[in-house]
Amino acid sequence: MLSDDIAWLGKEHGQLAPRVRAGLGLLLASSDWTWWHQPDTTYTAMQQLTRRSGILHWGGDAAVLSAHQWLPAPRARQIADAFDHVLGRLNVPRLRIGKEVWDWSTVGQMHGIRSDLAKVMPLERIFCEWPSYTRRRVGPSQFPTPSATERNGTDIRAADLLAAASPDTDWEYSSRFEIAIGTLAELLSRQQTVQLAIVLEDDPDLALRHAAGIRRATSAACALRLGSNLDELPAWLATFADAWLNGIPIDDALLWTNRLSAVQGEIIASTSSFILGSRRFFDPIIAFKSAPHAPQQRVQEDRLMPVAVYSPPPVVRVLHADAMQDGHCLDVFPLAGTVHLHVNIQPKSPLHRDRLAFPDNEVHWEGDRKRLQVHMTELGKRPVTVPIEVPRAGASEVAEFAYDVIPGQSIDLRFLVSDGARILQTARMQGEPGSAISFFIEAINTPLELEKSSFDLAMLVNDSLGGQPSATVLSSSGISLTVLDGHDIVNARRDFLETLQTSVKFPSKDIVDTLFKLASKGRTLFKAIKTSIPEWPAQLKRVQLMTPSNAFFPIEYLYCAPMPENTKAGLCPDRAGCLAAGVARHPCSIRENATSLCPMNFLGVTTVVERQTWDPTKPKSVFLSEPKQLAERHCISDLSRAAFAASNRADDFADSDLAPGFAPVRLAQLAATLGPAQPSWDAWKQAVRSNPALLVLIPHVDGEKLQIAQNEELLRGAIEVHHVGQGRPLVVAIGCNSGEAPVPTSSLPLLLMDAGAGAVIAALTEVLGRYTNAATLSFVEGLRAAAAGTEAVSIGSLVNRIRRELLAKDSVFGMVLVAFGDADYALGGTQVEETLDV
Repeated sequence: MLSDDIAWLGKEHGQLAPRVRAGLGLLLASSDWTWWHQPDTTYTAMQQLTRRSGILHWGGDAAVLSAHQWLPAPRARQIADAFDHVLGRLNVPRLRIGKEVWDWSTVGQMHGIRSDLAKVMPLERIFCEWPSYTRRRVGPSQFPTPSATERNGTDIRAADLLAAASPDTDWEYSSRFEIAIGTLAELLSRQQTVQLAIVLEDDPDLALRHAAGIRRATSAACALRLGSNLDELPAWLATFADAWLNGIPIDDALLWTNRLSAVQGEIIASTSSFILGSRRFFDPIIAFKSAPHAPQQRVQEDRLMPVAVYSPPPVVRVLHADAMQDGHCLDVFPLAGTVHLHVNIQPKSPLHRDRLAFPDNEVHWEGDRKRLQVHMTELGKRPVTVPIEVPRAGASEVAEFAYDVIPGQSIDLRFLVSDGARILQTARMQGEPGSAISFFIEAINTPLELEKSSFDLAMLVNDSLGGQPSATVLSSSGISLTVLDGHDIVNARRDFLETLQTSVKFPSKDIVDTLFKLASKGRTLFKAIKTSIPEWPAQLKRVQLMTPSNAFFPIEYLYCAPMPENTKAGLCPDRAGCLAAGVARHPCSIRENATSLCPMNFLGVTTVVERQTWDPTKPKSVFLSEPKQLAERHCISDLSRAAFAASNRADDFADSDLAPGFAPVRLAQLAATLGPAQPSWDAWKQAVRSNPALLVLIPHVDGEKLQIAQNEELLRGAIEVHHVGQGRPLVVAIGCNSGEAPVPTSSLPLLLMDAGAGAVIAALTEVLGRYTNAATLSFVEGLRAAAAGTEAVSIGSLVNRIRRELLAKDSVFGMVLVAFGDADYALGGTQVEETLDV
């Protein structure tokens, strides 16, 4: 209805979108965002919105209509589950669309909103509050019913059919004085005070648009809409009258009648009191049938009202751009000419109201201002960089770029905000000359904080800019944009993994041959990239790699120095010392003259790679990435609580199967370290409910199936928040092919991160249990030791260390292990104050 629900929630969960919007509208109507800042309170927050009457208030803010732009899919599914739970607890649930919805800019979509909500509960039990307040004039009509000469034939016949619907005397009275029926035009011209107005109109949207007029003309407490076919009206009215006279609420009578009739009626708008009291509508002593009471004096007493404590809505500071020409802000690109693009960073909220509430969380700044750079890139043109200063709060300075619109040439620009060589946020501006301007956020990666580790190189790999595979590289030397051959990258990735697969699966294979093949492929790819990217630094210690979630760019396997001519040169005889130290010896004649192959020249052995992803299949919006509850730089000092599960197949090996230098590690040893292995996925979900900081999985991967214990299966597509928890855990998931999948977007790391994992360590090829167990134990011990240490350690550096340790044992197993997510997780060290992403 309101968005591409499949793109938002995925093919398997797209049908949940109406329930998400229904539940979200209830939460937004409460004006309390505690559920956002504390996800585990979502169910409680939803339950607290239920009333004894069963009427749920929906609305709050038009942000509910754009939830696909700012609400992460895992949180959306959580809201859908909570809504289902609440709906199941109510005997007769009713949904009232709040008065504020009429004021939204999308008021013309009211019919669509109701239709969307009708997918989760009967339309007859959904009603709108009246868009304007008109004081009820109590008692029978003070105005005579229009005479036959004042009314057209349709309205006269409709009134006669209404009166003839039931022989009951109460109906006869009510149909004459308390119920009005007629065409929309006739009712809008009436001056008759009634309780119920029945509008004969075929267009539901037109009836909704005139709801305020119906209210003003009739002072009705409730208005129904029926079609204008008078031939079908008598049967419908007779059934409706009979049901309502039996003492059931009007919406139940409407629901019953609609089920028995081809004519379908609906409530246009109503007061809640009328809906709840309508079962007594024909009671002769009911209050609104009596004469009006004399007004009574009411003494106003001063009293202290309790102050409600509400959590404010999320506010993030993001990239914003306007296209200006001759002092005017443009919505459409000109056919030709120069436009000035004004880019800055400013606070935004998903709320559409002009009442931003800045979160009351302190942001750590070493000064009052921060200097960043804004880069504008376009294929075939030199990047342009403009520095800006960002204050501690509010909007930044404006970076201005002049851009020439050329007739017939598409516009496809990328803006990047960077802090030195760190990419903070990226956005796109697209369009055609003479067409609407499209500006959207691609990725929100880090908060605007000072304490992030610096990078020698930031590389953004994407297939979308200008419709061609491209790489944007940012370093201290500058920024460059180059076109890459996507086919070559795909082939290189396949060749790398096939080479590693053979060696990992058959560890007896000569490591010299494997490393030379990897080095040859890595050297070839490195030369191709460096030729196109002159800004590539000579020395790299840290690299930030951003790539769409369906692309694994093989940066770890780049061989960054000259290599020997053939395998006769062998591996460096002194490699063990360098691998243990983590730093290549300098100076080193072996490396300089390439007399032997040096493993330290593989980028992934000595360089910390931070891998960040976004999903190109989902709507790109400022609010797609959930604002972090605390710091993006997640400081972890305790990994003692863990959940563990493994396939029994991981123990199917003999001690003699291991290569020299490796000690056997069994699942029992892992269980002794992590706690008992969970015997089923149900047990796993129960263990995850307490949100342990560390999850360890050694699944057997069989196509779409993830198997643990004795063939306990979980399909990839079934992975949800309750399989991961809500504490952004670190996940070690080294199963066979856990990092790759036949469908790229179904890789295990992506699925786990989509469900809420903070970072995932996985394998890119099929691996054997005899080495998986040992590698998993090494990672667990390394992670826990780092978390408990006094010196901060990143996950990326830990991955590098384990790679080097395994290479020192002549095993390439470490080369297939990759960390997905933010490698700048802080493990141990000094606890830093965490801040909200603003």
